Amino acid sequence: MERCLWLKVDIFVVNLGHSKQESFKGIEENFQNKYTSWSSTSLTQAGRGTMMKYVLNSIPIYQMSTFKIPTQVLNKLTSIQRKFFWGYKSNRGLNPIGWNKVCKPKELGGMAFRYLEKLNLALLTKLAWRLLNEKNALYTQIMENKYFKKNNILHQKIEAKNGSCIWNRITNGLAIIQQHYFMEVNNGKKTKIWLDGFQVILNPPIPMNDLHRFYQDVKELLLPNLNSWNVDLLKKLFDQTSSQQIQGIFMDLIKEDVMIWSPCRDGKFTVKSA
Repeated sequence: MERCLWLKVDIFVVNLGHSKQESFKGIEENFQNKYTSWSSTSLTQAGRGTMMKYVLNSIPIYQMSTFKIPTQVLNKLTSIQRKFFWGYKSNRGLNPIGWNKVCKPKELGGMAFRYLEKLNLALLTKLAWRLLNEKNALYTQIMENKYFKKNNILHQKIEAKNGSCIWNRITNGLAIIQQHYFMEVNNGKKTKIWLDGFQVILNPPIPMNDLHRFYQDVKELLLPNLNSWNVDLLKKLFDQTSSQQIQGIFMDLIKEDVMIWSPCRDGKFTVKSA
């Protein structure tokens, strides 16, 4: 199934060509066809809102999950949604409220419609999150072999240069993840002391002296073959507050370190929270 998905993506990339608007024209035509057929029916505004959320917004999800849809295309899709929701009978009509306000969450007075450009970026961020957490997946292996054979991309300054259109957009999601994650330390093997935030220290700690150069992974802060911190070493490397906070972390050498998405209470990535 996974191989079929990436075969479809590869075929689409080959056909993408120089005109990206033309490549995504099918989405716009699908939107317009739905709008035309629904406009002839007698729907309440609540009914139109439901149709938008569960039908119109689902049309571009597949492409949005892998590609950055051109802004011009997204603007046209938003225009079609807006005309449908406000019940336009022609290309002209009245917008009583700004679309940005309509897209706000219900608790903030909006209708919780999806802002398509933000949705597109959130879906690309999800792809980047999976790339970092699903090491054995086919797409991870493909990207790793081409773009980061030896390095951990989480700790790099990623730039979209001479990459595929997919990779260039994944880098946008990686930049967001780098700002909103921390590590749940268990055995300390995957957590970098000076690059990752973890549990009680949500930002990477600041080294106290040049001694920090000899230590990279959190596991190196433990006593050899023991499930306890090397307190003397902690006092040399960190300030008093950071040292005490680290000592309060319970280590579980059986479990791997886990990447946590800080905007969600359970630490699991969701498109809605991105």
